[in-house]
Amino acid sequence: MFAAGSPSLKQRYQLSEDGLNAPENLGQALNLSIPLLCEEIDLDLWQLWSRDQPLANPHHMIEDANVRVQAAIDGQGIMLADALMQTESNNHSLVPISNHQLFGYGYVITPHSFHPQVYFLMQRLQTYEDLL
Repeated sequence: MFAAGSPSLKQRYQLSEDGLNAPENLGQALNLSIPLLCEEIDLDLWQLWSRDQPLANPHHMIEDANVRVQAAIDGQGIMLADALMQTESNNHSLVPISNHQLFGYGYVITPHSFHPQVYFLMQRLQTYEDLL
């Protein structure tokens, strides 16, 4: 995962091409006002990305990944992006703000387990796997 934001955000906060290449720079006074867009989970990926440096940046919790991406495109903050954001990267609506990456993490597509039909199908699949 890599830190990405809109070109307008990069300009607004006067981020140079290599300004956040050292993840600890995100916690420096000059960059403390940059909002971090994240999902509400127990594991703070921004803390991992910054190599456990304390981050006092405002965290904007946005559960829906599509809304989080749109917020980043709109310049509301920076997000941790992955290969699923290739289109946004290709059309430059999101640009990397650091060459530092967090490996071993990313977004995955999973079925919503609360929907009755999906739950039923998942149970059937598990039964089938047990038979094998």
